[in-house]
Amino acid sequence: MKLTVLMPVHRVDRFLFESVDSVTRDLPADSELLLVLNGNALNREYEIRSQLENPSPVRFIPSEDLAGGIVSALNMGLTSSRGEFIARMDSDDLVIPGRFAKQIAYLDSHLDVAVVGGQYQAICVHGSMLWKSHLPKRVAGFRVAFLTSAVAHPTVMYRRRVIFDEGGYKTTFPHVEDQDLWMRILKRNQIHNVGQVVLQYRIHADQTSVIYAKIQSANFLRSFLHNRKLGLSNEETAFCGTPDEFISVIRQSKQLSKFRKQFYVAIVRYWSFISEVETSKESRLTIAFAHPLSAVLFGFINFKSLVWQAFSNRQVCAECSQEEV
Repeated sequence: MKLTVLMPVHRVDRFLFESVDSVTRDLPADSELLLVLNGNALNREYEIRSQLENPSPVRFIPSEDLAGGIVSALNMGLTSSRGEFIARMDSDDLVIPGRFAKQIAYLDSHLDVAVVGGQYQAICVHGSMLWKSHLPKRVAGFRVAFLTSAVAHPTVMYRRRVIFDEGGYKTTFPHVEDQDLWMRILKRNQIHNVGQVVLQYRIHADQTSVIYAKIQSANFLRSFLHNRKLGLSNEETAFCGTPDEFISVIRQSKQLSKFRKQFYVAIVRYWSFISEVETSKESRLTIAFAHPLSAVLFGFINFKSLVWQAFSNRQVCAECSQEEV
């Protein structure tokens, strides 16, 4: 089989059926959609199947580890998948027609690339477009360190063999299992993004990235420091939750030069700025004035995206506006 589309399903709602139908409409021949059911979706296969537009290419498996969350569901899906390539999807996003054929062709013609992602359109709960991503074509380790999303997990397609060689998704760094995987893959393989939009990415209040933003930031730093092999053990950073605690551990390291210590301290401060932008109720301008160097770096790295947001003629979603009143 050429392709398995892997979609963990935690809850059953209208977004799920829209998402699944968008996948099955775009699936090439000799492909499958694998739904890994956990949480609220367990034991609801018949209900889900009965409401799908085309259930024939859809296969269901229940999650055996109820406490393992999405990492367990992803690894179970990897083990149960039949495709040479695996594409990721979340149960509230929508496939742009042509995505799978485009990414299969890219991997077939770029044998040195292990993972190919793509651009995405962020949409609100009602489907109105919010912004468009501008992810780099080639992803390097430093891009993962400084971009909040050098690779958008729901857009990727990867070679099943490579992911197995890397040990799949790790439970060590909850809520950033994808970023940790990219950093491991980049030590031996290449990751690219196609320039075309391949996905509509739905933004809503129940997202993991919204609920666990501060935890994600801390776990990303743990993963980054671990994968850079700085001589810092997981035990040393296990109880680091604030930027100052991470900085203290880095400065006490006896294996880092003064320059490298300053470099990694700068990364910690940058991610502290990102976390504050995403979670603080203060205006972004106020936060930028408090962290001028990080703000300048953020503006430089995300220049294309910021310009697009500033000058695009976006339509404000009337339904979202009414809900905010």
